[in-house]
Amino acid sequence: MADDDSSDDRRQPAELLRLMSEHPGMEAVQLGQGVRRSLEAVRGNADELVRWIDLLNQGNAGMLIMAQGGIVEPGDGITEYLDELSRLWHNFIASAMTLVTHVTRVRKKQSAEFQAAYDQARQELLSDPVVAFVQGLRNYWLHKWTPSNFVRMKFGRDAPLTYVVGCASDALLEEWEWTAPQRVYLQERDEFVLRDSVIEYVEHIDHFYEWFKEAYHAEHAEAFESLTALEGEYDEQVPQPAPVFGDHLPYSEETLRAVLLAGHEPAPRLWKRVSMRLRSRSRRRRK
Repeated sequence: MADDDSSDDRRQPAELLRLMSEHPGMEAVQLGQGVRRSLEAVRGNADELVRWIDLLNQGNAGMLIMAQGGIVEPGDGITEYLDELSRLWHNFIASAMTLVTHVTRVRKKQSAEFQAAYDQARQELLSDPVVAFVQGLRNYWLHKWTPSNFVRMKFGRDAPLTYVVGCASDALLEEWEWTAPQRVYLQERDEFVLRDSVIEYVEHIDHFYEWFKEAYHAEHAEAFESLTALEGEYDEQVPQPAPVFGDHLPYSEETLRAVLLAGHEPAPRLWKRVSMRLRSRSRRRRK
């Protein structure tokens, strides 16, 4: 009987849900989740762009792309490749400053100590040359024109032939009013290699997010601990759903993994899939 009396004293799931929804830490959780999704948007766009650039150096894909298609009558080659490159590059550039913008919004609801630390972290991030350049390139692209880019072959004495995607620095310097740090970034190199700048930028964004996550959790440690206790109490009473793989989706786990790992397929299979995609895009344009 003692066990029954103890179980009757437990708070019911409906009450626990209400307590969690009304908990003062819930807004902080939702804001934190929003910031994390902003980071994943930047990461995802960067990953898609880098994968598309890397396609040129998988097997003989680069040679096939460069050899096919024309300027006046597009085929299944370089024109379509650059069309898709521009789309993916635009997605990355448009989202590049999203994380910083959203964290700035979150800053307004935090303590004075957090705000001061954030201001310093933000200034350190934006003062980095590659971050400043990407910010300037975003303004250039959204408010002026699509940057002129190139694909060129790179030879090395003891290295295999590779393809590089980038822009000539001189052309960009003439076409836009860059800030001093942005001009320094361009003037230090005859050309900027797109892949390198994207990867370097994401590394800085990741570092900034790690600072935010640690500082934000410290800011709301007590509220998060209390909310986690309520969540644990709720989970003890309500069975949690099975993992989303398998029967809970119309695709098998094997199929999903194949889709997620598509960028790691052997080069011939990957090129065949990409080539079909390019031909489909070309046919749609000619109709």
